[in-house]
Amino acid sequence: MVCQLFNFVFGLVLPLQFLLDAAIEYYFELAKDRQGCCIIQKCIVHANKEQKNRLLYNITSRALDLAEHQYGNYVVQYILELNITWATDEILDKLEGHYGNLSMQKCSSNVVEKCLKEAQESKRAKIINELTNDPKLLHILIDQFGNYVIQTALLECEDAAVHAALVEAIKPHAAALRNNMFGKRILSKTCLKHRKF
Repeated sequence: MVCQLFNFVFGLVLPLQFLLDAAIEYYFELAKDRQGCCIIQKCIVHANKEQKNRLLYNITSRALDLAEHQYGNYVVQYILELNITWATDEILDKLEGHYGNLSMQKCSSNVVEKCLKEAQESKRAKIINELTNDPKLLHILIDQFGNYVIQTALLECEDAAVHAALVEAIKPHAAALRNNMFGKRILSKTCLKHRKF
């Protein structure tokens, strides 16, 4: 209903302030709608600094819920692509402690990959350490979505010690990975291809 109203309003010539105020108030409903997630992104583009910060603050405060949603995840990824340090850090903080579970879900695994690509190296290392130490690491490695997260972690990690720790955590699972179509993808990566396990 909210998105139908927004589409109607965007079709009219109404003051931008009205639209942005409504987007700030109904951000969560909009972000979870197929058309609304696009509307939110347009509002972020057209907002002044204060409006943009309020909208980003609201959205990042619900980053965990939105990351798991089929449309909301696109809004979270969009904010990460903006490279606004405080907003990225806020998203990373909200997702902390959940990266393993998020990695094994269709929508949120894309958010975790985007976090690995867009985060500063120190924050990226924290995500990778969380994945490395997750008791469900084997499940992540052989998961249809999780294997892509691990591949991205291996590719994006610039810290040699963190990278080595991830490789060491993968090694004990090599036999299981060889017998799994998703796990084989991790072993086939250049960094693991020639290693003896």
